[in-house]
Order: sequence, then structure tokens, then C-alpha cells
Amino acid sequence: MIGAFIHVKEMGETLPKEKGVLYGVKADVSNEKDVSEVFQWIRSKVETIHVLVNCAGIGRYYPLTGEGKADDLQKILGVNTFGMINCTTEALKLMKEKGVDNGHIIHINSVAGHGILPFNGHYVHSASKHGVTSISPGLVNTEMIQDFLTPGMDSLDGKPMLEPKDIADSVVYVLSTPPHVQIHELTIKPVGEEF
Repeated sequence: MIGAFIHVKEMGETLPKEKGVLYGVKADVSNEKDVSEVFQWIRSKVETIHVLVNCAGIGRYYPLTGEGKADDLQKILGVNTFGMINCTTEALKLMKEKGVDNGHIIHINSVAGHGILPFNGHYVHSASKHGVTSISPGLVNTEMIQDFLTPGMDSLDGKPMLEPKDIADSVVYVLSTPPHVQIHELTIKPVGEEF
């Protein structure tokens, strides 16, 4: 996740001024205090928000056979479930406070939120995603892909994957719909994905 933060900061530094301003602010979304501090920063720096895209997520190998690490369980639920709740709660509070009645909150979920992944030891990840109504991509070629390797599996090379731009395009689509349209679920899978 540090790589994503650095990438956002670099994008913000190279973004042409006529395109706007992009800030990179780092926080642990599973930590309510961190999230609250980020939204305080938003209040002081840019006043409010109109769009929140919850896209933080992790996967960890956590088999239900007792081999899993308790720390990994806490991280999965903390980031995937509580992180989304923490950010959504703060965003709604700020939108209401500033009178934003036409804002958007978009949750990036996973196809794991609709069924159990066929990767041994990733059942808790699926459970952490089942409570999200959202944009649900299949495998996406990001640094998170390494989280889905299981013992004996070297890579997911050769598996059909989406690119991050595919998901960004779906967010733009959702934001482009007129006010009377509400997208509840959008599933995006690469051609040939088996789950």
C-alpha cells in the first residue's frame, strides 16, 4: 500500500495545474483515529468532498485449519470491512455538515464479495467483502495480486486480469450517470476468468 501512496504523491506533483490539484494523504483506514485525522485535514485544506472512492483492500492467506495468523485476520477485516465503514461514516458526516446533497460514495469490492474464491485459504477475504454493495472487479493487475498466492503457488501469471484503468473507467462511468440513476452493483471481470 505504501507504493500506491507514493504513486499518488508523484501524480500530484506532475499533474498540470489546469487539471486541478491531487493530494496524497496517508492513513491506516482500519484505524478510526487515522481516518478522522484525514477528514480533519480535508476540512482545513479543501473544506469538503463530493466523491469518496473506497478502494483499500488486502488479502491474506488465512486457512480455517488453525494455520492462519491472528494478525492477518485482524488486517483483513480491519482494512476490507472496517476501513470502508470508517471512511464512509466520516465522508457522510462531512458531506452533511457542508450541505453536499449530490455527493457520490463508491465502494470497490471484488468478485469475492459474491462467492467464495477458488484459492485455498482465502475464505475470510470473501467474508470481508460480502457486506459491500459496489463495483466488483475480478483479478486486477496491482501489487495486491501477491496477496492471493497460496503455499506452493509461485505466481498468478497467465491468469486473465484486468488493469487498474479498467476499474478507473468504471468509476468514471458511475460518476457520469444523471442524478436519477443509482448504480448498486457493477461486476467487471476479465474475459476467461474462471470464478
